[in-house]
Order: sequence, then structure tokens, then C-alpha cells
Amino acid sequence: MADSTRLPSPLTSWAEQVLGPLEAVRDASHARDTSQVWKVTRHAGDRYVQVAPKPVLSTRETRAYREAVPHLGHDTAPVLDDSSAALLTLILTKVDGEPLKGDRHSDPLVTTRGRRTVERLKQEERR
Repeated sequence: MADSTRLPSPLTSWAEQVLGPLEAVRDASHARDTSQVWKVTRHAGDRYVQVAPKPVLSTRETRAYREAVPHLGHDTAPVLDDSSAALLTLILTKVDGEPLKGDRHSDPLVTTRGRRTVERLKQEERR
């Protein structure tokens, strides 16, 4: 795994352009070799900077946060503040009281709404 304890300087520069000055940065990666996530603290609140391991995953996650999350409701999933295709990076909020990963996995309402949204997006893509 890359040294994920420090936010690389290109990501720091980009995050500061989007968010303003960062007060603190903490590694928030999961226990996987490809996980690169940092919690950034700033005066206006915390955010997460996440690097996707592949361009296709960055594109997929960016699209999901832009198109699916608004339909699911911002209280059920992180919100995308910004993304950079060049850096394969997303800046996300966190759902209050819940970790970045693991938002309401067993909630049947959220699952049903999520499936309907995915199906609608697939239909729109086929047109």
C-alpha cells in the first residue's frame, strides 16, 4: 500500500482550492491495499478525500454521487463536494453519526430506493 498517512501534495493543493485551508489531515483508509482515504478537518467541517484505484472506479463513483445520491437523499449517503478525473479523487462529506462506508446496509427502504434509482439510471443509459 502507498504511504497513506500523509495526503500527497497534489491532493493537498487541489483540496485546498476546493475547501480552503485544511487544519488537520488524518489517514482514514480501510484495511485494503487499494484504500486511500483521508479525513481532512477544516473550520467549516470535516470532509473525506478519497482516491480511486482505477479511472473506471473514479468515474463510476463520481457518477453515483452526482446522480444517485440526490435521489436517495443526502441524509443516507455522503455528498460529493467535488471530484478530479485527473487525480482520480473525490471530496466527500460524511453522514452524521455514520462512517463513510456502511451507510444503512440493512435498511429496506434505502435498499429499495437505491435499486429503483439504479434501474432508472440503467434505463436512461440505454436510450
